[in-house]
Amino acid sequence: MRITLVQPPSNRYDTSELAPPLGLVSIAASVREDDIDVSLVDLNFEGLRDPALFEGDFFANATSMIAQTDPDVVGFTSMALESHVCLELARRLKIMDPVIKVVLGGPHFSASAKEMLERYNWVDFVVTGEGEIAMRDLLFKLRTGKPLTDIFNVAHLQRDEFRLQRKEKRFSTLNDLPFPAYDLVDLDAYFALNPYRVLDIENARGCALRCSFCYSSGHWGQGEQARSVDRVLEDVHRHYELGARHLFFVGDNFVNSKPYAKAVADAIASANPGITWRCYSTLPQMTEDVAESFAKSGCKYLFFGVDAVSDRSKREFQKSYFRGWHGLRKTLERCLDRGMTPTCAFMLSPPDSEDAVSDNEAALVMATHAYNVGAGVRLNPLTIYARTGIEFGRVGRAIAYSGTKPRMLLDGHPVIQENEFAKDHPELFPYHNTVGDPSKYDDFIGATHTGFTLLDHFPRTLMQAAHEGTALWPMLWETAGQVDYSEQKKATWRSQEAEAFVEVASRTCQSPEVADTLAFEIAEHRLRRGHPGIPVKIEVAGTPLDATLNPHAQLSLSRAPTEYETTECLEKNDKADSAGSFLLVGNGAGVRYLKASPAVDELLQSLQSAALDNSRIEVSAEGLTSLMTAKVVSVAEQSVSIN
Repeated sequence: MRITLVQPPSNRYDTSELAPPLGLVSIAASVREDDIDVSLVDLNFEGLRDPALFEGDFFANATSMIAQTDPDVVGFTSMALESHVCLELARRLKIMDPVIKVVLGGPHFSASAKEMLERYNWVDFVVTGEGEIAMRDLLFKLRTGKPLTDIFNVAHLQRDEFRLQRKEKRFSTLNDLPFPAYDLVDLDAYFALNPYRVLDIENARGCALRCSFCYSSGHWGQGEQARSVDRVLEDVHRHYELGARHLFFVGDNFVNSKPYAKAVADAIASANPGITWRCYSTLPQMTEDVAESFAKSGCKYLFFGVDAVSDRSKREFQKSYFRGWHGLRKTLERCLDRGMTPTCAFMLSPPDSEDAVSDNEAALVMATHAYNVGAGVRLNPLTIYARTGIEFGRVGRAIAYSGTKPRMLLDGHPVIQENEFAKDHPELFPYHNTVGDPSKYDDFIGATHTGFTLLDHFPRTLMQAAHEGTALWPMLWETAGQVDYSEQKKATWRSQEAEAFVEVASRTCQSPEVADTLAFEIAEHRLRRGHPGIPVKIEVAGTPLDATLNPHAQLSLSRAPTEYETTECLEKNDKADSAGSFLLVGNGAGVRYLKASPAVDELLQSLQSAALDNSRIEVSAEGLTSLMTAKVVSVAEQSVSIN
C-alpha cells in the first residue's frame, strides 16, 4: 500500500522558519514500521523553491505533483489557514481517481471532523488528535479489508452516520515514537532556502493551561506528555548530525514543568552539541534559574503568549498570567540580559467583542512598552478555532465570510487568501470569517496592520502619547482609515500608514514632548532608509574639492537623543544643558547622534544651499575637519593636506 502525505502551502516569501513538516515525517516514520510505502509532498517548500508552482492553475499543478506518487491513500494536514487548499486538492484527486482514500488530520480538521465528513463527500476519514497510532490502525484496516470497528481516533461515516471513538494520550511515553523519517525529504534543499538550517523538534505534547482560545487541550488532551531528558538529548544530537544548526521545540509550552524544562536545558548545556534553539514559554515560569539554564544551553529566542492584558480579556481568554508592566519588564530584561530575544504576543479583540476598544488599548500600550525594551511583538487578531471555549461562547452569533486577515496580515499566496468553501460555510474556516459586520472587521484588520508599522517606525512616540493619556487604539483606527489597502497599492501600505500617522498624531497629541519625539523618530526613520548623499563643491585654502553631503538631519530638541530611549514618561525637561541643536547622521542601518554648535549648523545650511545651487563654497579647514569627523561630509580621494 502506498500513502502520500501532503503539506499545503503557507508562506510566500519568508523562509526563516522553513523546515520539513514534523507532523508528517513523524507519521511517516510510524506507518513505515508496518511496511507501508510512504511519499511526502511539501507544497510549502515546493512553492518557496519554485514560485512557478503558483503560476497558472496552482491546483492543477499541485494535484499532478501528488498524483505522480501513485498513492492509494492521501493524507492532508492543516492548522486551519490552508484547510480549504487541502479540501480542493482532495476533491480533484477524487475526480481523477475515485478509488483513492482521502484522510484529513491536524488540529483544525481534528476539531471539525463531523462537519468535514458530512459536507464534503470526497473526504473518507478524519484522524483526530495524535496521528501516528490512528494512521497505522486505519491503514491496517484498509490493507486487510477489515471493518472499521474498534478503531480509535479515526472519524468516518457509516451508512451516513458519523462514527468516532476518541481516546487521548495513547502513548505510555513519547519515547515510544520513532525518530522522524527525514530521509523522505532533501534536507540540503531545505537548508539552502533557510540559512539558519532549522529543524523542528518535539520534546513534549500538550499544555497544562486551559486558555479558552487555544486548540491544544482538545487536540492533545489536557496536560502534557513528555519525552525523557536522555531521549531529547539524543534527538538533539541526531538533528545536529543531519545538518541542523538551530532547533525549534514546537510544543505548546516548553515550561509546562519547570523542573523538566530546566533539566532538558541543563542536559543540552552539558553536552554542548553546537546548536541553538527556541521555544514557546510562559511568563511565570521564566524565573532567574530557568532563564540562566536556557541561556547556557543555547536558547536564543523565546515566544511568550501574554495575550490577555485587560481584566475582561483575562476572564474571556481564561489566561491571567499578566500582572502588570513591572513584572513583564523584569521577565523580558531577564531574557535580554542573557542574549535571548523574547517575542510577546498580544491578543486583539474584533469589533463585535464587548469592550473591544478598551481591551485593545490595554494590549497595545503593553505591546508598545515591550517593543521599547527590545522585545519582538505580535499583535494577533482573535481567531476563533473550532471546539474551543471561545467558539462555544459565541454560538448563535452571525458569522460572515472575510478574506481580509490572510490577505493583509499573513505571508500567504493568493491561493491561501481566497477561500471559496468559506463563502458557503464561513463558520468552518476561522481564518476566513468574522462575527459581526465584515466592513468593521476590515477596518479592525487595517488598524492591526497599522499597529505593526507604527511599532516599527514610531515606538517612542506611541509610548510617550500613552504616558500622557492619549488613547493609542483610536489613533491606529483613524490612521488606517486614511490608507488605500487595495492590492495594487500593497507596496505602499506601510509608507501610507506612516504618513497618515504623522498627520493624525500631530493633530491628536498637543504636548511638546510628543511633538518632539515624533520629529526625532521621523528624522531617524528617514536616515535609516539609506538615501544617497548629495554632491557638493567646496574649496579649502584655495584648493577645490569634490565632496558629498551625507544623509543627516538637524533638529532642535528639548532633550538629548539618548533620553528618548526609555519606557518612562518624558516629562518637561528643565535641564538646559541637555537641550539644543542636534545632528543625526546615518550610520548604516543605525543613526549617530551629535550635539551641534551654532557654527556647525550655519556651515551645514551653507553647504546645503551650495549643493542645491551647484555652486562652490569656501570652507575652513577646521570646519571641514569637524564635519568629516562627524561623517556628515565625505571628500573624494585626493592628495590633499588639510592644515
